[in-house]
Amino acid sequence: MFETYSTLFDARGHLYHQAMKDFPAARKAEFDTVIDWLDLTSGMSICDVPSGGGYLSGYIPHNNINFYFVETSQVFSDAANILCNKAKQDIDNVRGASYKNIVCDSITTIPLNSDSVNRVVSLSGLHHEVDPPRFYTEAARLLSDDGLLVLADVKEGSGVAGFLNEFVDQHSSMGHEGRFFCEQTLVDVEQSGYTIIATAHEHYTWRFSSTDEMVNYCKMLFGIDEADNATILKAINDYLGYTETEKNCLMNWDLMFIKAAKSKSIL
Repeated sequence: MFETYSTLFDARGHLYHQAMKDFPAARKAEFDTVIDWLDLTSGMSICDVPSGGGYLSGYIPHNNINFYFVETSQVFSDAANILCNKAKQDIDNVRGASYKNIVCDSITTIPLNSDSVNRVVSLSGLHHEVDPPRFYTEAARLLSDDGLLVLADVKEGSGVAGFLNEFVDQHSSMGHEGRFFCEQTLVDVEQSGYTIIATAHEHYTWRFSSTDEMVNYCKMLFGIDEADNATILKAINDYLGYTETEKNCLMNWDLMFIKAAKSKSIL
């Protein structure tokens, strides 16, 4: 059993990254939702923690944006570094943007200056972290006075939570023990030096061309190596639900979103 984010994804991050490469548009609705919550304008600096393979960067409006990929997994950091190098070489894509890949031992000690970024975002990675409140405090240090923290992760008691902590946990040799968002999360964020601006339970779909694509994507993304395709498809239907059309297969997904600003007391 893997107990930390870095050990987990150093072991299976290559499969996760392969899923993202094979089906790059599957989670477009999710990434678009995150971008909407970030309220970005030209010239901002964004710190994505943990950034995985840097997938969110592909949805950023690249107009004079500084993007920091922060990772503790070397496998994911290597994947993000490929994106950094490609962006630097593709002038048409960059349009004044800059990218920096940062590897650190812990997301509670990020090697960036205080008050140096406008946005800190964390998408679906904190449920593998042992002490999220320490990260919230570190994010407050990084944020400028008018900066925002945007968090999106699995909500405790949701179908997604059940799929991950029950089905995936039972059918992956690496298990899954996520610590998901709940009412205490809001308390932890506020006690870490923030004022909560907005919260919502956002619902959307992951998009595929067929049920086979959907199942294969989930197998790689979540490391489901102890269940056959029929069993995985049934679990997706039972925990999440999906809809087939003539052209697409849409899998239901949802996350709890939190937007917070630095409290005046710590400015």
